[in-house]
Amino acid sequence: KNVFISLDAEGVYYTDGINSGKMKSPPVTIKNVTGAGDSFVAGLGFGYIHKLKIIELVKFCMSMSIITISYEGTINPEMDLVKVTSLMKEIQWEEKEF
Repeated sequence: KNVFISLDAEGVYYTDGINSGKMKSPPVTIKNVTGAGDSFVAGLGFGYIHKLKIIELVKFCMSMSIITISYEGTINPEMDLVKVTSLMKEIQWEEKEF
């Protein structure tokens, strides 16, 4: 039922059939894009297991991707739940609901 479409630098379009919109983060310094999509999908899995609501789910997934692209290597050794949830709260998200 949930749909997520990457809009690259413009963020992510999301819908669950009831709520829909676009979520965007402020600009991020990109060091390596390898694994960003994988991180997003891993976030989806975590979010589904923990029954995150769609807006929190998008923020969680995007935070995982941001942590990934902010590191020069493929796997950021600092990736963990505390870092992801902290980043979710720190970011000034641009939210547009449709």
